[in-house]
Amino acid sequence: MSVKTLLTVTIILAKLGLLDMKDLERPFSSQVLTSSKESLKLVTAFRFNRNSETDALASTEFVLDSEPIIQKSTSHWTVWSVCGEDIRLSCSISSLGNRTVSWVRYRDIHLLTAGKDSYTDDKRFSAHHPIMTNTWQLRIKNVTHSDAGYYECQVSTTPPIGHKIQLSVVEPVVSILGGPDLFINAGSFINLTCVANFLPGLPLDVDWFHEKQKVSFSGPRGGVSSIVEKGPQTVSQLLVQSARVADSGSYMCQPTSPANRHRGNMEQLKAYITIHILEGEFPAAIQAAPISCQISSLALLLSLTLALVGGGADIR
Repeated sequence: MSVKTLLTVTIILAKLGLLDMKDLERPFSSQVLTSSKESLKLVTAFRFNRNSETDALASTEFVLDSEPIIQKSTSHWTVWSVCGEDIRLSCSISSLGNRTVSWVRYRDIHLLTAGKDSYTDDKRFSAHHPIMTNTWQLRIKNVTHSDAGYYECQVSTTPPIGHKIQLSVVEPVVSILGGPDLFINAGSFINLTCVANFLPGLPLDVDWFHEKQKVSFSGPRGGVSSIVEKGPQTVSQLLVQSARVADSGSYMCQPTSPANRHRGNMEQLKAYITIHILEGEFPAAIQAAPISCQISSLALLLSLTLALVGGGADIR
């Protein structure tokens, strides 16, 4: 660094009120400069000989020493998760400096992580700090209902500062409308509606089974199709034309996930209904489901039909 550059830096600092120009009268000096703001300390140390460019020492050092601040507006407050899901709790922290961020589970005051080091035997918990960001994350894999509660990110200041985040966990629910038994006249139209709520992510598909055998949409039976509408609430309808006695029995619907997705409890998400195909005149027994279920089924069928017209549903 040249003497000209050093003198320029010095003049700027003097104008900012960080340097007394009287100190420049000494030919060889060492300065330590501190701003008046308590939250921001700017320290500059340099030495130079203004009479000789070769004696100038290019060792100007600026040290930023500000107190960390948790940016609560960009940090999580409440996180909703579904059992089996992988989630992230995030804290945004500015001016962290050389402090350490820790994650503590409030339920048992258990230190989970400090920095990127883990202090729990549960390998589902880990700390992450995406590069070039001020975000610190606690990641939890395959969330269970027992993980619900408060977590706190803490910064190692004196005294420590922290921010609490509430994790709420809900259980997935799968049901077939009109169950557990449905009575249908032979030759009638079978419409089974499977509804899945709070799934851990969008399912790959919804499979249907009849007497433990996967329903085929291109088999010799014919007249069998399904409509699937995926979203926060996933709805699948199994449609069977001209019901036969052979169509009687137990039916099951089951959402499926991609093979590469860690969803250990997806195999347990299934619902059953038993269909009874009646021969002869049994008008009172036909579709013997509660009126509310029949209305719900009709409403769902109408909404799915509208979605199909709009091109938003999968049909087979």
